[in-house]
Amino acid sequence: MKIQRLRLQDFRNIRACDLAPEDGINILCGENGQGKTNLVEAIYLLANLSSFRAFSNRKLIRHGAPAARIHGVMRTGATEKELAVELMPASKTVKVNGKGVARGVDFFGEAAVTLFSPETVKMVRGAPELRRRFLDTALSRVDRGYLLDLKEYRRILEQRNRLLRMVREGRVSVAALHPWTTQLAERGGRILHGRCRYLSELSAVAVEIFQQLHHKESSLRIVYRAALPRSLMAGIPVESLDTAALKARLVDGLAQSERLEIQAGATRLGPHLDDLLLEVADRAARDFSSQGEGRLLALSLALGEARLFERLKGDRPVLLLDDVGSELDRRHQGLLCEQLPDFGQVFLTTSERSVCEKIPAPKALFDVTDGEIALVMGKQK
Repeated sequence: MKIQRLRLQDFRNIRACDLAPEDGINILCGENGQGKTNLVEAIYLLANLSSFRAFSNRKLIRHGAPAARIHGVMRTGATEKELAVELMPASKTVKVNGKGVARGVDFFGEAAVTLFSPETVKMVRGAPELRRRFLDTALSRVDRGYLLDLKEYRRILEQRNRLLRMVREGRVSVAALHPWTTQLAERGGRILHGRCRYLSELSAVAVEIFQQLHHKESSLRIVYRAALPRSLMAGIPVESLDTAALKARLVDGLAQSERLEIQAGATRLGPHLDDLLLEVADRAARDFSSQGEGRLLALSLALGEARLFERLKGDRPVLLLDDVGSELDRRHQGLLCEQLPDFGQVFLTTSERSVCEKIPAPKALFDVTDGEIALVMGKQK
């Protein structure tokens, strides 16, 4: 997949821009705070309908403007399509080839992007929610059924938690919980199985990339941590179980914890509480990895996601690399740049013009100053 044309209007500090990116590597160079990340954020939003660093539309709209607009012409093989997102303070409008899309779930997958940014690095040491979000987003891009299961699981979970509080308050009987428990376990078993199957493939790719970038003997290991009672697992790895077996264990676990869940008013086990254990040299990266190892680990996961997407879907996603220069030292910058031509279309932001010299052609260099984006080197289409 490639972006043929990208137009922005009143997005963050970008009043207007009209870009024809290179099919290969596109470098966005400028001082901090000039708008490099804003352009990357716009591309990410065009694919995901959400930002990776803002939760409010108001923050995405240029000060004084009524709305922000993002328009992209995407090409996959010989097929082109137009994607457009208009952001208002309290709403958004989404169109594909000029036709409105009512639900985000129907839009997801129209464009595929993979992101590495300083926010991605937080995943290594941050809360389990960040690692779950990474896994869910990556898996949803290659499996629409998983995305639908995830959405339904969240709906059932919300309803079950509401009923748990109602049981605690004496407003409904415990029996009202049981149909929702069965539904939650059904969807939860499918989510667990999908995650473990995908993670097995992602882990193999990410481990290989980590070794290429690290150039040390330190090994990377990624393990899925399911929020299931040990008594139900009996030492059996969660990834070895099929969907039916996972559903059965979720049903049993929820039954065992029902009394405590009623007291808490919340569901205490299931895929919404699971985690990924990331280990470097047999030690938990969250607690023991150096800052450099943490950055390389996060980068390996992002690049691994891009490679696996290509393997499963037969197409390369657009790769977004934000502020790599500040996250990697010069040696690792060089190792990364050697690999970039294998990833299709890339958008890389940096404040160091010297990074451009390390990257093989084809490439384009754009200068970003106070929201203005100008082509410095490359072919204007």
